[in-house]
Amino acid sequence: MSTSCSNTSIATLPSSAAEWKHVKNILRGKTGQYEVVCTYCDKPYHTSGVTRIRAHLLSSVGFGISGCAHVPDEVLSFFKALEHEKRVFAINESKKRDFDDLTSGALYTLCILCIQCSE
Repeated sequence: MSTSCSNTSIATLPSSAAEWKHVKNILRGKTGQYEVVCTYCDKPYHTSGVTRIRAHLLSSVGFGISGCAHVPDEVLSFFKALEHEKRVFAINESKKRDFDDLTSGALYTLCILCIQCSE
């Protein structure tokens, strides 16, 4: 990947996400995608953000990228913990929304009326 090509330029990272520390030769193409190379296996690939980088590092399926067999254990543990936190947060937010929907709707009003009637 050469920076002299008119189709790419050296990229400014879009965020400070930890995933960017595990790729090198970050170039931005005209399509807006990043051309990166894995630090551990030297596999080149395109990505528009950190999701595919994380998928490559975790060997996750369903992201259109093969997994990396050379990720150090501490890096793998870090990203697995990050994924776990992300799932727990999503579940808690979903439960909160369900409760908010329940307490702000007609069902909540009906329950209050039932309680008042039984007193």
